[in-house]
Amino acid sequence: MISSDAAGDPGGIRSTLQCETRGPTADDLSLGNDGSKEQSSFSETSLRYAGWRVVLACFLVALFIFGFGLYGHGVYVAELQRLHGWPAAVISSASSLTFVLSNIFATFTNELIARLGSKRLILLGIAALSASTVLLAFATSAWQLYVAFILMSLGWTGMGVVVLATVVSSWFVHRRGLAISIAFNGASCGGVIVAPLLLLLVEKTGFTAAMLTVTTIMVVVLTPVVFAWISPCQPTIDLAERGIRGLSASQTPDAQKNMTRMLIMRRLAFWTISVPFALALVAQIGFIVHQIALLEPKLGRHGAGFAVALTTSMAVIGRFCLGMVVDRLNPRLVTYHSRVRRRHYWS
Repeated sequence: MISSDAAGDPGGIRSTLQCETRGPTADDLSLGNDGSKEQSSFSETSLRYAGWRVVLACFLVALFIFGFGLYGHGVYVAELQRLHGWPAAVISSASSLTFVLSNIFATFTNELIARLGSKRLILLGIAALSASTVLLAFATSAWQLYVAFILMSLGWTGMGVVVLATVVSSWFVHRRGLAISIAFNGASCGGVIVAPLLLLLVEKTGFTAAMLTVTTIMVVVLTPVVFAWISPCQPTIDLAERGIRGLSASQTPDAQKNMTRMLIMRRLAFWTISVPFALALVAQIGFIVHQIALLEPKLGRHGAGFAVALTTSMAVIGRFCLGMVVDRLNPRLVTYHSRVRRRHYWS
């Protein structure tokens, strides 16, 4: 159970993006961190394949952006309302602004990666998210709250699901479903780790100190990981070398490069995917944002934190199990059954 990471493999997004200069060739896919070339015979099933380090980096990025940017909202609503007496509607409307702006900005992710490179874009996202959480820690008026959540939307732009899916997809073909599934399990772990940790620290040190402590941990962990494992340019996958057969004309790299935003939006397939996901996420994110505020009066702070951790733990298990077989299944049918089961669960 997780919001926008359910988007899965962004097949329409150009997964073979390059920087302005020449991107790495297929032979560069196995370069080590020190620049030396590892054996090019390493396949996607090998743990020594460089793409798995990228997956781990994206896992950690997802852990913090979803921990602060989604599951943390439940903590913000409860604590800011308690500290300042602000109505829940004021806090949740500022929170909603984050998701509205981040989804608008996400439509320009392709251009941002091409212009800045994935490494620089993710680092800028970390800086924006850090500034957001620090401002939230010291916010004393509503306008500061809105500025903080606007900064958080910029963090989503640099660290969110579209960027991570694009980065991971560019390294994998045969094991792409599993790789994206593992990377996005970091999103669910954000609910297992970050939100309960915030609640624990809030009780022991106060809201401001808790936010500053976890923000410092995020910067210390993510900065070296991104510098070491995220390439400044996306690797160019040679589909012929990787043994891909039976690609339709619309699935080739040249066809994807000719796809414009307006052309995609004119396609019925785009709307039949986007609208159902949007409707499902409205309900899901609304529940997640208010989950702690709803449960804390009945279960207490520790009980509410445990409920969030339990909810997201089930998402980790479900996504990992699905990731093992999703490359052999019809993604539309899988999504349909997932949404139908969720509807019966909520009703």
